[in-house]
Amino acid sequence: MHCRSGQSTVQFCFGSRVVHRACIAAALAVLVSAAPPGCSHAENDKTSHFEHDHEVAEHWPSGLGDLAEKLRGRLREDADEATKHEIEDLVSWVGEVSADTDLSEADWVPLYERSEAVTAKLKRAGDNWSAELLGEIEALCELIDASAAKLSQTDNEVEVNAS
Repeated sequence: MHCRSGQSTVQFCFGSRVVHRACIAAALAVLVSAAPPGCSHAENDKTSHFEHDHEVAEHWPSGLGDLAEKLRGRLREDADEATKHEIEDLVSWVGEVSADTDLSEADWVPLYERSEAVTAKLKRAGDNWSAELLGEIEALCELIDASAAKLSQTDNEVEVNAS
C-alpha cells in the first residue's frame, strides 16, 4: 500500500496500515496522561534508606540522641492513642536511624535487635502497657544513649587527630 496525504488530513504508513495523524496524536495524549507524575521532594528531605517515602512523620528523629529524647518525652506524656502510636513508631525506627549513622555493625545491630523485640511486645500488649514494658522502652533509650556517646567519642577522636 502506498502512503499519501489526503486533502484535509495527513496519513502515515505503519506496515500495511494507513493511520491518520489525528489518531496518532490521540494515542500519544493517552500515553502521556497515563504516565505517573514524578515524585516531589519535601523541603525536609528524609535521610534514610527509604528515600522513596513521600511523607515524613513530624516526629521523625534527626539522629540517635533526638530519638531517645523523643521517646522519653512521650513516655512522660499522657498515654493517649496518638502518643502510643508515636512511641511505637519511634521504637520501630531505632534500627533504621542507627544504621544511618557511622556506628559499626557490631554497635547498631544490638539496637536493631532490641527495638525489634520491644516492637513485638508493644504489638502483643495492644493498649495494655505494663510497667515492665515501659521499663524496656527506657532500657532501649539507655542503649541508644550509650551508642550515641560512641558516635560523639568517635567524632572527638577524629577532631583531635585532624589537629
